[in-house]
Amino acid sequence: MNHQLKQQTVLYPVGVNDSIRAAVRAEIAKTGQSQAEVARQMGMEPQELSRALQRQGKIPPVWIKILDHFNLDLTVKPKDAQ
Repeated sequence: MNHQLKQQTVLYPVGVNDSIRAAVRAEIAKTGQSQAEVARQMGMEPQELSRALQRQGKIPPVWIKILDHFNLDLTVKPKDAQ
């Protein structure tokens, strides 16, 4: 079976975990609301979102290994972007 992969542009050229956190922080900033307010809107405790945006919110190492093996990048982009 012939598989063709569409190459994607990485939007934040830093570590995978850091790029995801940076993208989420940027989206929170766009709302003009506090991180705690956004967390509550998502049905989360503010501390839960805070932990996810710190070092504790990591992509599981198994996924890093899988992505590296296939030379793939994890990207974050708005859903309506093509």
